[in-house]
Amino acid sequence: MRDYLAAHHDATSPLLNALRACLDKDWTEGIEQLGRWEPHNALAQAMKAQLEAGALIQVGRPAEALAQLRAADPEAIYTGVAVSLASALLQHAVHSRTSNRLAAGQEAMAVAVRARNSRRVWYGDSAEAALLAVQAAVMSGDLSAAWKLAQPQPEGEAQPQEAADHRMREQTALVAAMTGRQQEAEQLLAGMTNAFAQAHVRAVLAESRLADDTTTPEVKGLWLQVWEAADTEGEQLTAAAGLAAAGADLPDLDHLKAESPDLVAEIELLARALRGSGGDELAVLRANVAQSPVIVVKLAERYHRGGDLVLAAETLRDGADHWRDARLMAMAAGLFQEARENPRARQCADAALRMAGAGWAGQARMYALLVEVESADGRMDRATDAAISLLALDPLDPEARWALVKCYAARALGEQAWQTLSEQGEPLDPRSRDETLLWVGLGASFSADPQFTGRALALMQRWPEDEELLGRLLGALHWRAAEPAEPLSEEEGEQLREATASYLERFPDSTVFRAVSLGTPENPLENLAEELRRHHENNREVREKAASGELPVGVLALAAGRSYAEACMRRTAERPVVYAADIPLDPAEMLAVQTARNGRVMLDTSAAATLALLERGVSEQLIGHSQLVMTTDQLLADVLQAKESIALRSDMTLAWDESSANPAVLTSTPEQLAALRSTAVRLVEIMQSAPRVSRPELRSLPRLPSGRRGTA
Repeated sequence: MRDYLAAHHDATSPLLNALRACLDKDWTEGIEQLGRWEPHNALAQAMKAQLEAGALIQVGRPAEALAQLRAADPEAIYTGVAVSLASALLQHAVHSRTSNRLAAGQEAMAVAVRARNSRRVWYGDSAEAALLAVQAAVMSGDLSAAWKLAQPQPEGEAQPQEAADHRMREQTALVAAMTGRQQEAEQLLAGMTNAFAQAHVRAVLAESRLADDTTTPEVKGLWLQVWEAADTEGEQLTAAAGLAAAGADLPDLDHLKAESPDLVAEIELLARALRGSGGDELAVLRANVAQSPVIVVKLAERYHRGGDLVLAAETLRDGADHWRDARLMAMAAGLFQEARENPRARQCADAALRMAGAGWAGQARMYALLVEVESADGRMDRATDAAISLLALDPLDPEARWALVKCYAARALGEQAWQTLSEQGEPLDPRSRDETLLWVGLGASFSADPQFTGRALALMQRWPEDEELLGRLLGALHWRAAEPAEPLSEEEGEQLREATASYLERFPDSTVFRAVSLGTPENPLENLAEELRRHHENNREVREKAASGELPVGVLALAAGRSYAEACMRRTAERPVVYAADIPLDPAEMLAVQTARNGRVMLDTSAAATLALLERGVSEQLIGHSQLVMTTDQLLADVLQAKESIALRSDMTLAWDESSANPAVLTSTPEQLAALRSTAVRLVEIMQSAPRVSRPELRSLPRLPSGRRGTA
């Protein structure tokens, strides 16, 4: 750059003069020259904003610099501006008091994530933006988000090249130490070369190991080593905060007060609170918790390191109420979620969004949290609303897009899920096993791409040994092949046949997708006899009680491994098992019917299956007798599954014939099979026409001790 400027020293360009002044660190002159430059296009305007912001920061005018960068790229086209803004926010945050630091950190995280997502689209240097996002998450106290941002997929969000970046690995080591992941931190520490980063990680690791008392001479000594390794003012402020939290004597900080008076005052307050506490630092922190937000954060950190996540979250929540601070409330929401206190996490997230108002940089994190906690509690309608808000904040965020896709899929809104997945042209690439299964399942039903089957088969190569996944993917592709609206090309048909043959050869005993070899010509079903007999005997009692009305049909569906709707529709080897109460003779049922005419009625699949057998006009009249007929997302999903299963069925069904003690083949005429498929289609229409709610489900037992938690 200097050589170029020297070769053009006679040039009168304000831009070249500004660059020359900035290289000479004459920031005032640089700002003056940039003021004379009139950019000729938007790209040049973005470059001017970045240069001018950098110079403004150097002369101590950070507020003007941030305003320049925020206004420079309103359409979010130039990621260089976003990266500069995130970096400037972090630099500004280092010198700010706790409340301002949290706000700047959260804004920097949101900006950096958007820049990361944009650069991923055109394969730019997304690692730089990803690193800034992790640093911002640490700065804002959101350690769970920091870890997720730094970890490779599928555990986290980082792409392989981002997670492998040496700068990211150093930052990941710090986050691992801060979150008590000692083994991971020590492994990463071994490969670090930066002296300050090494000392910082060692000090935090020691604090993590000594959670009950972090004011020991060992911890103080390690933080002193961090101070000695610090080169920049930001590193010195980090070291000084660590020394204060360890109850150590502070070094002279006068040279830092000019740039960071508020932060130095907070550090000195913390040092006075903890110095000489004689090991009872928790009591000292609790006594001073109303003095500053920094005391709130430090007290919560102590509880967190001690393993009491709920008390840490309550401390942050109470501090947020006291200081009316949305950032503290957001941190409380994250910790309540980590502790599996979903109702309290939801309350804190909603409170943070209300406190901060529109435009808050932390919105994305709160909406993402709401998606997770509402989904965990089975409230998929609310999770969907949160996912829509999350995606609106950044349409390029793959995490937000997949979150909405999964919500739609859980609510049996398959077409909307596929539209969301492919809204930007090519459908979003799946990143994990579950996303691959969802991608293929949705695409098999809704993709119009003639090359879809080939692309799906290529995806299967990512998990070549996953028997269940591959079997389920093949099942979805065979269902697509059976649909007359989407005929396979000859090439795709051959690819599917080869993949199927390979799977059956490698996994001959699969319970997900398999072929059965025929027996002798005299008894071709002999290889299935034992399996059919055992299944028949195991389900005998359930079938008999379902047939007599003692058990609901849903129990039969569970026993048979079929959908509830299929159990209501399919013929069996014995008499039909669906049992209807004699409503006209039961006064209680008569009263229930009369009451339902003026209220909301939930439509069960068994009733819808009966309606599907009636003429359309008759079924509509019956549905219209009630004020409002509703169903649930789960029942619609079950009905859609039954439709797919019936579409794949042939005109022959294997069953066990008890009278002859042999397997039997039940045949259906083409007319019967067509009628069954037609009934399934009509059943789907009826369920889709009804308003739906998401039925809450029991997903976990959060009140159990952490070592005994499980899923239900």
